[in-house]
Amino acid sequence: MMRLAEGAALSAPIWERFEVKYVLIVVLLFIAFRLGFERPLPLLKRFIVYAALVVGAFPLIILSYGLPIEGTLIVTVLVLVAYRLRRRVQNRS
Repeated sequence: MMRLAEGAALSAPIWERFEVKYVLIVVLLFIAFRLGFERPLPLLKRFIVYAALVVGAFPLIILSYGLPIEGTLIVTVLVLVAYRLRRRVQNRS
């Protein structure tokens, strides 16, 4: 960590912290799963699926330091939202 002349430490931006990246990736995974793939499941099975998503976020965290995982998940969520809106409009007419 580098130090400034006044003694204040330079640290990584808040979005580069492990905890923030992990929470962001898990939330985006939950949203993407809910929008695109979720089927009605009993409570225990739903809990197991979401637990698997939480565990599966760890490899994505490691990859996110070299690849744009967060950006990819944001684009995925936006595409799924657009698809849902378009499908809703088509079903109304």
